[in-house]
Amino acid sequence: MAPLHLDCKIKMLTISDYPLEPHYPETEDGYILTLYRLNINPPISTSGENNEDEVSELKTSDRPPVLLVHGMMCAGTEWLCNSPEKVLPYMLYEQGYDCWIGCLRGTRLTGAKPHVKYTMKQKKYWDFSVDEFGYYDVPAMIDYILEVTHHENLFYVGHSLGATSVIITLSSRPEYNDKIRACAAMTPAIYGEHCRNFFLTKLSAPLYAVFAKSRFFYRRGVCQSSLVELVKKYWPCMPRKDKICSKLFRFYTQSILKIIYKKQLEKERLPQLVEILPGQSSMKMVCQVMQCLFYKKAQAYDYGRNGNMKKYGQSTPPRYNLENVTAPMALYSSDHDYLVGHEDVLRLSNELKNVIKYKKIVGKFYHTDFMIGSDAHKLLYPDVIQVFDKFKLADSAGNNISTKL
Repeated sequence: MAPLHLDCKIKMLTISDYPLEPHYPETEDGYILTLYRLNINPPISTSGENNEDEVSELKTSDRPPVLLVHGMMCAGTEWLCNSPEKVLPYMLYEQGYDCWIGCLRGTRLTGAKPHVKYTMKQKKYWDFSVDEFGYYDVPAMIDYILEVTHHENLFYVGHSLGATSVIITLSSRPEYNDKIRACAAMTPAIYGEHCRNFFLTKLSAPLYAVFAKSRFFYRRGVCQSSLVELVKKYWPCMPRKDKICSKLFRFYTQSILKIIYKKQLEKERLPQLVEILPGQSSMKMVCQVMQCLFYKKAQAYDYGRNGNMKKYGQSTPPRYNLENVTAPMALYSSDHDYLVGHEDVLRLSNELKNVIKYKKIVGKFYHTDFMIGSDAHKLLYPDVIQVFDKFKLADSAGNNISTKL
């Protein structure tokens, strides 16, 4: 475990009207991550008024910790881009959980010092893929939270690559299975065989599968400016920039990528989203996602024959050892997810050892709606909380849950 870095001069931040306490765990390979702890004291009811009867005044030490990790090209605070009664972290907080929002390496919310050795201007900083998310970032976050809270394990919520990352963690570092009480994996991007997005599967994936083997190509950051920043930079004289950004955002996410269903996106949330999306990350991470779509295999990064021999000691990248994943897993998919097909999530659920629940959301509920959809608090989040509550109650009663819920 890397050294524990707890800033004694932590200042409370407010993002999307939620008070967040920043923490900065360090990974074994020197990246300094950002964690945000939801810190509401006194608690605020979903009606917007203080109500001690509605939300129990639990001590922080009595609250089981929950780590929420974002997906591709996000930063973490997307979990909070809705009104209080509709966001999962606050719903979990109301139910007595200690909520931590994790920001993977390379996001725009990374602190002033992103690495012990490199800056974001250096190519070596951007030399990471999804494999590093799973092998280094998620373990660093888990260890940090458990050390701060003095708990033996935690609950985990991952969306898309956030779910992929924890599966890589559990497959490559099996000792972490004991540190996760239960995991809610929302549309985990392990297999890409049933991706239905033409733009990604037919155009981008073959190109990235080739360029992914070039260090010159993949060692760089992508989307290092939000949509608002790009418009201000290249069209500074354009009037009503907010309206233009909103239209561009909706066209790109709803028509091109099909990751947000128009009726799941509340118009008043657009100004928040265009300020933070698209989130920045590494080109190497994007390349690995495209490799998943192109090769349709659950495997590590493909560096090409020579690169694989140097990295792995074999000509092909190793497959993820899903046999090692023994932590209780609840998997969620949607029949209208154009990026991660429900067939691929079902396949994963059949291959994991300890799947306690698999649920497919029926209807127009797209990939990013799992995080920001206006109906997620009705279609998805109560189910996640119910799963976690059963484990929490079983722990308090000294029982064990080993069957499907």
